[in-house]
Amino acid sequence: MKSITLIHVHLTLLLVVVNLFMSESRFYQYYPFQEYSVLIINKLTNQEQLDVHCWFDKDDRGERSLPFGEVYQFTFHVNALQTTKYTCDLSYLGDRQYRATFDAFRAKRIFIYACGGEHDCIWSATHDGMYLSNTVKKTSVLAVKWTN
Repeated sequence: MKSITLIHVHLTLLLVVVNLFMSESRFYQYYPFQEYSVLIINKLTNQEQLDVHCWFDKDDRGERSLPFGEVYQFTFHVNALQTTKYTCDLSYLGDRQYRATFDAFRAKRIFIYACGGEHDCIWSATHDGMYLSNTVKKTSVLAVKWTN
């Protein structure tokens, strides 16, 4: 009877350890069909209009003009092959034409981690370029600079 109880205790401890490990690693995982959102915020300080065009394969989100202070958001599901990658082309007219083309979302663990491991990738357009927000750490990093 003691050996059965000892085995039961060992199995319980093993399950607790495995569960802790899985819950920690699952935070930065992406799964097929999981829902994500990309948000693009126009924070250009001189009231410039931000032109936005995002796409993935045949899912073209179309072109739109984003006034200062406005947010453009789109939601999608990671595909079965986990190859989902949304590319965005942004531009604005300041003292000259500025443009940035970048991956706004990729179904890769490191990319999900950079967004904060949650279901939103938040990008802010400023005169420096595009800042990616880490929603967990409450930080932003200049990830893409404008070209002209």
